[in-house]
Amino acid sequence: MPMKSFEQDGGESQRKWHSTHQANLLRLSGEPPKNLCVDELNLTVCCRYSETLLENSRVRRYLAKHHPSE
Repeated sequence: MPMKSFEQDGGESQRKWHSTHQANLLRLSGEPPKNLCVDELNLTVCCRYSETLLENSRVRRYLAKHHPSE
């Protein structure tokens, strides 16, 4: 069976290879979580907010007074 060029098959062989490759990778590694980006974004926002709170002098004084061990 002769090979067809990209122009001859319109990229069909490349699409088949890509879908097969993706299916094999998913089979080996498992399905990635769908909400990973949302979770990362939420965690980043929460960490940044916590950092700004800890930089606040009033919050620091409160923590030093009421929670000195932490």
